[in-house]
Amino acid sequence: MDTLQLAVATSGLGGSLRDSIAVAAQSGAGGVQFDLRSEVTADQFGETASLQLRHLLGEYSLQIASTTFPLRRPLYDPLEIDGRVHVVKEAIRLCARLKCRILTLRVGRIPDREDLENRARLQGALGDIARLGMKEGVTPAITTSGDAVSELLSLLEEVKDGPVGIDLDPAGCISGQLSPIAVLKSLHNSVQHIQARDAVRDLEAGSTEVALGRGETPWDELLATLADMRYGGWVTVRRTTGEQRRQDVLNAVRYLRTVAAGG
Repeated sequence: MDTLQLAVATSGLGGSLRDSIAVAAQSGAGGVQFDLRSEVTADQFGETASLQLRHLLGEYSLQIASTTFPLRRPLYDPLEIDGRVHVVKEAIRLCARLKCRILTLRVGRIPDREDLENRARLQGALGDIARLGMKEGVTPAITTSGDAVSELLSLLEEVKDGPVGIDLDPAGCISGQLSPIAVLKSLHNSVQHIQARDAVRDLEAGSTEVALGRGETPWDELLATLADMRYGGWVTVRRTTGEQRRQDVLNAVRYLRTVAAGG
């Protein structure tokens, strides 16, 4: 894959934001992903602070590849849903200030078609977010987990207010007993971002995240599929567990470069 664009998720690397950015630069990646809930927040990064952060990244020759906003509850949970949608919309605005075009989001398991109330709440919340995203030039991308491809496609078709994409998380697919390659091929027209995260199936926990290359994701096939798709977006290395996250991230970037080069 000749045009592989690699980024590093800075959240969880430890140390200050500046230190995490330095680690990303050290890895050889070309971009970063920021967590807009706990790392780069809307109340701390107005226009001036956002500009300063972009200048800092420029000093390291890094771009903001994507952002993410972790939710503590499903997007459609009726408890405080208005507040939840509000903070996601604030994250969309911050994403625009940072000149980034992708906000990844875990919305929770997609409700069954028979669950009319939750389904309607999810569709309405996503529509509200997508409408603002279209105005700000930011695409919300739903992170894959255990939902069937048909459910994801149906949900994307139901949202008419603005574009909604897919953030492919291979580890999430494995946790849901799905093939990352099959999910990618089925959703390729909607994929806006790829997470480089790996996992192995676990009988008790469902899955366990492991260092990239040690899990069940066939990275050579995944990168070849991206090349066939002419995917031009970012692949972001994320490590959310483990005792040596920084080293795992550095190793993951090297590993993906080697695989992409046919090694």
